[in-house]
Amino acid sequence: MKEDFKCPCKEVDPDNFLTNEQVEELITTMNSYKFTQGDYLKVYNCIHCNDCGTAEERFILKHKFLKDGNKIEGLEDVISTIEKYGTPFKFNKSRIKTISGVKKESKTLLYLGCFTTVKTPKYGENLIRYLLKKDIDFTILEEEVCCGYPILCNGATETYDNLVRRNKELFVEKGFRIREYRPYTDGACN
Repeated sequence: MKEDFKCPCKEVDPDNFLTNEQVEELITTMNSYKFTQGDYLKVYNCIHCNDCGTAEERFILKHKFLKDGNKIEGLEDVISTIEKYGTPFKFNKSRIKTISGVKKESKTLLYLGCFTTVKTPKYGENLIRYLLKKDIDFTILEEEVCCGYPILCNGATETYDNLVRRNKELFVEKGFRIREYRPYTDGACN
């Protein structure tokens, strides 16, 4: 935990900013209080850059905010779309283009995630070209499941854990080795 960081969230909205000490106190005492809808601005005033060192604790606080019965407008629709389609971009048909030189099989997976392959395909294509130019051995998936990071930033840790499990199953099915994952829903920081 670093207190000497310069947080843009604090600079933009200091009245709705939780210091690291406040975050640690909320984590330590989380069983003794309940968030209200009025706590939304304080709990969600974080871009998760982790410069402060408490990004994971802030994920947990967001999860608690939702678990305490509070709402984020539109979040349930996004969760439903992600669970059904594996991506929040169900209507977007753009994807990275097939680039010659990418192996069909490799021990190394370049996992681009749905944002890169669907929303910023040129970035993904340029990344692939760069790695090929450097003779890096890798393959990519024909279709991926969302990494879940955007939904984790909203506090929907169960949905995040489900996406991680789906990706884990997909990676194993494709023959890739993976490391064990400890879910956020077990109440621990990873």
